[in-house]
Amino acid sequence: MPLGETVTTLEIDVGGKRMVIHTGKTVANVDDPKACRTKLAAKTDAENILNEWDMGWHRVTVYGDWRKQALQLARLYGLTVNEEDRPG
Repeated sequence: MPLGETVTTLEIDVGGKRMVIHTGKTVANVDDPKACRTKLAAKTDAENILNEWDMGWHRVTVYGDWRKQALQLARLYGLTVNEEDRPG
């Protein structure tokens, strides 16, 4: 997978009307047979993400900074948003 690129990771809980989101920059491919098949290492505010982590492990990661659009979508659907990489 390409390195040095911005990625957006998010999860939406429609029933709970909430979304979690964070961004990072890809720094390495992880070749480990555990867990998900495709894994990337990303530089981000890991400490804040760990402090704010919510909603489990099943997230979607996409290339690009989609935070603005995701926040707009959340607002349209009335979702509560936790920006895990930002101080809460």
